[in-house]
Amino acid sequence: MVLQELLNQLKHILESDSEAEQILESLFRKNTKEDFNRLDLVMKLQEKVGSEFAQQALAIAMRRNAGESLQYLLGEQQFLDHRFLVEKGVLIPRPETEVLVREVLQTLPDQQDLKGFELGVGSGIISISILSARPSWKIDATDINPKALMLSRMNADRLLSFPGALQLSTPEKNKIPETKYDFFVSNPPYLSGEDDVTEEVLKNEPREALIAEGNDPDYFYKKIAQEAKEYLKPGGWIFLEIPHERSHKIKEIYEALGSVKVVQDLTKRERVLVVRLS
Repeated sequence: MVLQELLNQLKHILESDSEAEQILESLFRKNTKEDFNRLDLVMKLQEKVGSEFAQQALAIAMRRNAGESLQYLLGEQQFLDHRFLVEKGVLIPRPETEVLVREVLQTLPDQQDLKGFELGVGSGIISISILSARPSWKIDATDINPKALMLSRMNADRLLSFPGALQLSTPEKNKIPETKYDFFVSNPPYLSGEDDVTEEVLKNEPREALIAEGNDPDYFYKKIAQEAKEYLKPGGWIFLEIPHERSHKIKEIYEALGSVKVVQDLTKRERVLVVRLS
């Protein structure tokens, strides 16, 4: 089968040109063990592909059409400069979170050897992206999900020149950290219940990474604000992804701690909260 014909079949099944192309690009990367992008795909459209390759691509398209998440089916997701491994049971990286990482890197000077803390590391996209750009930094990160910790370690081993800069652990309740950190970063669960999320996301992704404890959408924001001074040095920084619908309310939670600003994403929605402790 000519690759162009296979691509047309995938587009017909998925009704999405982009997802059809992503499936083929991902399969080529896995088969060749080399980077493969859309330009490479275009260059190969008139070449023949084997029946096994075609069957793999069509099987993924059918499962995607049945409602499974494409990222889980492909086992990967692009985030900033890296392609991260993803698995069912761990939250899929979102492009909005790139704003959070960029704000950390733009706010903090790159010449300093800083140490940070991340709550809810997931697949590791935030900490690993920061450490990739700041090789002299270190980050301690926690997650209640053992699968997330395993996946973060796999991604750190693949993507960091010094994987040991990221230390992973399960959070311990009521434990005061021995180290005071320069910055705290998190994209915490901030949905109040299942009505706030689409059926496809709820079906595929872990509930605990989406919906806040006790169905209180501000639970983690209040908890982080209460414990910030136990974790951070004087003058330390807090960087949080926030839901734009409640940005004003969340900002009020932190105003007593120091200077506060809100950063917009590319759609002009308030997406990241930045706090500098007094």
